[in-house]
Formats: sequence, C-alpha cells, structure tokens
Amino acid sequence: MLAILFWGGWQYQRASIAVEALERLQAVRQHQDSVEQGLRWQITLLKDQDTELVGLTDGADKVVTRVYHNSFRKETALDLGGIPAPPAGQYLQIWAEKGKERQRLGMIPQTAIGSWHPVPYQEGVTAFFISQDQSPQGDTFPSIVLMRGRLRDTL
Repeated sequence: MLAILFWGGWQYQRASIAVEALERLQAVRQHQDSVEQGLRWQITLLKDQDTELVGLTDGADKVVTRVYHNSFRKETALDLGGIPAPPAGQYLQIWAEKGKERQRLGMIPQTAIGSWHPVPYQEGVTAFFISQDQSPQGDTFPSIVLMRGRLRDTL
C-alpha cells in the first residue's frame, strides 16, 4: 500500500513539473511571437519607400537617433538605440512640430532605451524633437530640448 502511495505521489510530482515546464515554454513562445511581430512591423516600415528617415541631432549636429515617419501608412516609430538614459529623476518625451505648434506625442519608456518605440502618428508634422522633463507624465512645454530633426520636404 505504501508503495502505491509513493508511486502515485511521484507521478503527481512528475506531472506538476511537466505542467510548469509547459507553462514556461508557452510564455517563452508568446514572448517570441511578440518580438517577431514587432520585428515584422519594423522591417515593413523600413522597407517602405514612403518611409522618411528623420535624423534627430544634438546641439553639435551629431545624429543621435532617428524617427521613421510614413505619411501613407500613417505610422511613426522612434529608434531609441542612440538615446542616452536621462539623469536620475528626469524623463524623456517625444514631440512633433506642425509649423509653430508643438504637440506632445508621449513619454519614452525608460525600459525601452535601446529598442524601437511606436509613436502616435500626426498629420502635417514638420519636425520631431525629444525633451528632458522633470515629471514622469511629461511637461506641458518642453524645458530642455535634447535633440531635434526636420522632415525633408519642410526644409
């Protein structure tokens, strides 16, 4: 009888381990699917001949990063690869200019540094810029502009 109980407990433990392993594999697969979907979106945007590459430069005219803006697909993305992390207690926000009007497009997640970040598409944009803000929700007016870039057809 003890042997049957031991064997049943052992089988239950093996089944529990198998279920945990399966759940971990499913989580990994979901993550891989998410990464693959993001990469497909990036590749599609990059390959589209209507995607305009907007270099964002610092004060020394050095291109720090790029915005990919496609007026036909109505998609915009920010490449965060060259953007340095903000100082402690500071946050980054991306903006669009439409003539003299400035439009907040959103905060740049600090965990996203080094990857791509989708940006809300805006019609009639003439330039993009990134500001350093003190509030995690972003400032209503950019206090420190770190980098800026204009679309080609607006030069």
